[in-house]
Amino acid sequence: MARFTYWFPFPTSSSKKFSFAIIDRKTLASLALKDILWEVFNHVEVFTYNSMESFIKDSNRHFVHFFVDSEILFSNTDEFEMLKPITTVLTEGKNPHLENSGFLSLDTTMSEEDIMDSLMNLQNIGHYGTRKDDNVETSEENGRK
Repeated sequence: MARFTYWFPFPTSSSKKFSFAIIDRKTLASLALKDILWEVFNHVEVFTYNSMESFIKDSNRHFVHFFVDSEILFSNTDEFEMLKPITTVLTEGKNPHLENSGFLSLDTTMSEEDIMDSLMNLQNIGHYGTRKDDNVETSEENGRK
């Protein structure tokens, strides 16, 4: 069971900012992704955490999406199991362990332009939407067509 909170579905008030969490032990990668997320989703607050422990300490925030390093996710799978539709796993290349897992994944070794395209695709499909591109992948379609 998750020890942190999230909003689902998205809050409807235009005065509320959406919050994304990046949980990645690689500080520079987190900061780069944060900048890219601000470019693509200019209406969000992005919080970065270098460990699951630091993330849980700040668990009073409400997040609408999580970007989680694959190693952190695999060490904390139970925490994110119910949050698959709103969790993107950050990988370095294709990760065979994610196949059939149901998590979205984002290859962080792609060019900045490809990562931005992938994130824009994520914005277009929304949660539980239809995947329109293979750059942001789902390992399991969760009954979506």
